[in-house]
Amino acid sequence: MELRVKKFIIKKELTSLIFMTLLMIFAVLNFCHTLPFIKRVNLSEVENLNDVKDIVNKIETTTTDNILGKYTFVEGYGLWNLFLNKKEIDGFSHIKDENGFLHYSDFWNYTNNDINKIVNNVLELRDKAAETGTEVVVLMPPVKDDVSEVNYEKGLPYCDKDWVADVYLKKLEENGINVMDFRKTLSESDLLYADKFYVTDHHWTTKASFYCFQKFVLQMNEWYDLDLDPQGIYTNIDNYNVLLYRNSTLGSHGRDTGIVYSGGLDDFTLIYPKYYTSFNYKW
Repeated sequence: MELRVKKFIIKKELTSLIFMTLLMIFAVLNFCHTLPFIKRVNLSEVENLNDVKDIVNKIETTTTDNILGKYTFVEGYGLWNLFLNKKEIDGFSHIKDENGFLHYSDFWNYTNNDINKIVNNVLELRDKAAETGTEVVVLMPPVKDDVSEVNYEKGLPYCDKDWVADVYLKKLEENGINVMDFRKTLSESDLLYADKFYVTDHHWTTKASFYCFQKFVLQMNEWYDLDLDPQGIYTNIDNYNVLLYRNSTLGSHGRDTGIVYSGGLDDFTLIYPKYYTSFNYKW
């Protein structure tokens, strides 16, 4: 009996020793890996105690973002959550709708935006711009979490901030500011949801933004009696190269949850002019 107990204790001690050894080895390797990134943090900004706290936070963030084998851990964690068929991951940081699109969650459904303050800032900008004869137009980008187009599993804390935008835009319009709501523009289009947003990112697609650009030019001509693009060159998609790169991009949701959990990479459509421009690009 005593021999069995001794063997059990030895196994436990040996297991603990191996674990601690591996942990120390990883710590040393990780330190060597992250040190170059840490050295880039500007320590000369330290002037008071608050600056010290900011520097410590920057170092902590830098270390976390550049941890050795980070995406191996992310993929492993995502694979485990996929195996469990979870529709949320990382403590409800991200949630998955019924069609597999990833979204930010809003556990408390709370916003700390002071809408009146934002509106007053825009009105102040309008008044300043008016001194030089400039008009102010407010554009509202589309939101991926439109509950009229997205179905969530019951109980998931989805992020619905449309009501905040609605109040904001209504107040601006009441004060005589022209507003173009791209949420409405896209909802009235023939574009599918998958053509408007990426699966792994919260941004709208290039295809959706080009469509809104076309509508925006028409609206500006109507509002201000302008003659933008009279020959229909810049708003005609036929005058652009449209290149589809399949399985080529991973958005912010995907980088946090992993490619496996996200269901793969997104396609990306590159739209650029066929005609000459003064823009250059470098790889």
